[in-house]
Amino acid sequence: MPELHNIKCTIHTVQGELSEFEDKNPDNTVRQENAANTITRYLNISGTAGQRFWVQVEIQSGFTWEKRFNRLTPDYMIDGIKLKPCGSCRISQSHIQYHGPNFTKKVNGQITGFTSNMFFKELKFVDHEVNDINTLSDQKINELGRIEVILRRAFSNRRHGDIVTRDPMYKSLENVHEKAFKGRSTSHSVHLDGERPAALLRTTNLSFIDTKEDPYVKFVFLYHTHESLQNLGVIPRSGSPVIEIQQTPGQLKQEIERLASQLSHKKATLKRQIGEADVESNDTIKKEKGASSRSSASRKIKAAKVEIVDLTNEN
Repeated sequence: MPELHNIKCTIHTVQGELSEFEDKNPDNTVRQENAANTITRYLNISGTAGQRFWVQVEIQSGFTWEKRFNRLTPDYMIDGIKLKPCGSCRISQSHIQYHGPNFTKKVNGQITGFTSNMFFKELKFVDHEVNDINTLSDQKINELGRIEVILRRAFSNRRHGDIVTRDPMYKSLENVHEKAFKGRSTSHSVHLDGERPAALLRTTNLSFIDTKEDPYVKFVFLYHTHESLQNLGVIPRSGSPVIEIQQTPGQLKQEIERLASQLSHKKATLKRQIGEADVESNDTIKKEKGASSRSSASRKIKAAKVEIVDLTNEN
């Protein structure tokens, strides 16, 4: 699980925390950031399509709060699109969960808060041109399959201000042209589900120590299916099972002798059974030959019987 500066960030679904992998393939290092404040992990999302997921940020016990900041405020970039954040880590709140963006609408003349959950969805590849949001540039394609969590240190003097009014700006990808993804491992994108009522958010005056370009901590998750991670060389392919031998040489010798004795016994038993089967077969053949000989002799005797007519009587 990624942890940097005593801050941990993980991705969860209703089934639990998603598995993460380091990039051990030198051919893939072009996608890794090497900055001291950034940590990158591959994420296995196999079996999660259609399930909502969320980002969890936790401040560990070794983290030190300083007088110049009292908040760690996150920003979220999903597939290259910034989602509206909500909530911050504070001394009194060591962890937060981000399930999706909050926004507002006017309902019957009143400003009402709403929220949407995030979930992974498989992309649909088509062989015709798509002339809407699905018309992607190379930069946009490279940003697909990428979740960024950026944390900046900030100081807040006031917690309650005006109501935050936000419009839903995120649009999910549906169909994409198959040629644009030729040779790429991307197969899913992040979608938002339906709108549900949520508490209204209020503005907070923040003085940031860090910038978005140079944040305090940045977590990057490159999400792929299990098969895709194998193709990338991030996780090994399934091979022959490895048999772990924990016996001593003497024990192995005894085991080999025991198996050899069993094999010799089985061979002797099989040979005996084959011999008995041959004897029974010979007896059967002899009996059949004897019966056949007696039947032939009987037929000859019957054939030898002729009727004798006395022709010497002259009367």
